[in-house]
Amino acid sequence: MLIGHSQGAFVLRKLIAQQIDPNPALRKRMLSAILAGGAVVVKQGSLIGGSFKHIPGCTSTSELGCVVSWSSFPGTPPVGADWGDNTHSPTDGVGPVPAGDAILCTNPAALSGGSGVLESVFPVSFPPGNGVDIPPAEVPGQAGSTPFFEYNDSYTAQCSQSNGNNFLDVTPINGAQALTSTGVLAPLWGLHPLDANIALGNMVSLVASETTAYLAQGG
Repeated sequence: MLIGHSQGAFVLRKLIAQQIDPNPALRKRMLSAILAGGAVVVKQGSLIGGSFKHIPGCTSTSELGCVVSWSSFPGTPPVGADWGDNTHSPTDGVGPVPAGDAILCTNPAALSGGSGVLESVFPVSFPPGNGVDIPPAEVPGQAGSTPFFEYNDSYTAQCSQSNGNNFLDVTPINGAQALTSTGVLAPLWGLHPLDANIALGNMVSLVASETTAYLAQGG
């Protein structure tokens, strides 16, 4: 199981492309790769091609040997957004996305497509660095009594396309406060610093279900 976000996802994307994707034996041993904010490239209208030749985007919680990747925004990204843009790769030195390719979006809350409920989990000590707002439930004098706090039925997400971007559109429900990022990174980065935490519970569930599927096939 390979899990990384942003720069960590860039490193894993390179590792997978060089060591795992061309090796059938290693691909058979991989549950999946969760590359949040990792700009995995695929062919337009496809779940494969581009970054990997043999490893597609995941479409179910029991699929093995696949990749989950998304870049989250609180609505339509602005033109020229740094994440999810189908014309250029983000700041990892890869350069422009080739013509006919696009950025992969797989919804961690609904791998088969459509909208799903996010299981968002944040540490109480979430750092507000780089101009990013702290999570809306963590305000002075109202910190949780546990190391982490979870939002239940507070946000939904679905993969969308707009302004040349493939992105994960995060929407508050049931009166939850909208997730935002401000300061030097906004609005072009969207919710990039929160990519992993907004779907942390979904990722934990995915690892569990893929482990069950792997063991069931005699892995």
